[in-house]
Amino acid sequence: MNFARLIRLFTRPKEYWHEVSAEPGDIKSLLIPQMLILAAIPAASIFLGTLMGFMRWSFVRGLIAAVVAAILTYVFQLGIWLLFGIIINAFSGAFGGQKDLDQAMKLATGATVSVYAGSAFAVIPLFGASYLGMLAGYGYAVYLLIQGFPIILGISEGKSIGYAFTVVGIMLAIAFTLGWFSSCSLACVALGGARF
Repeated sequence: MNFARLIRLFTRPKEYWHEVSAEPGDIKSLLIPQMLILAAIPAASIFLGTLMGFMRWSFVRGLIAAVVAAILTYVFQLGIWLLFGIIINAFSGAFGGQKDLDQAMKLATGATVSVYAGSAFAVIPLFGASYLGMLAGYGYAVYLLIQGFPIILGISEGKSIGYAFTVVGIMLAIAFTLGWFSSCSLACVALGGARF
């Protein structure tokens, strides 16, 4: 994994997209090790935030809830990344671009890294902090995609804006649904069951 390149994603996104556009980008090469490592950022943030948030009731319950939350988050984040690439590829033709799953996965990777960075706010055990961080990450993902669509998929700059808002809007709805599901599961683990 190239950390200097990840920094360029946030400082000079057009340069980043030009650099990755010609490289191989199949799901396996992006997943191992890059996305497997980066998906640990939201999982670790959720683990720490949940542990701090639930420890006021019981350390054991807080620890169990934090572990469950981290595992669910890790799995969901990898699934969201894969789904993001599939959705980008599926909508490409409608916006005048070429359908290419490998190129779409590169775009999904860059946009998802932004969301992972925003997820660091989950460490703050205040209601809504994780959602604000996630929204900031998705907001920057829109910007990254607007910059990347013309370079990676050959979509005109005018269509890139609508395309970015479409795919990010779909992914945001999916992420909130999965977040609601994991929050309900977490509450059942942390607050239900036998007393420790």
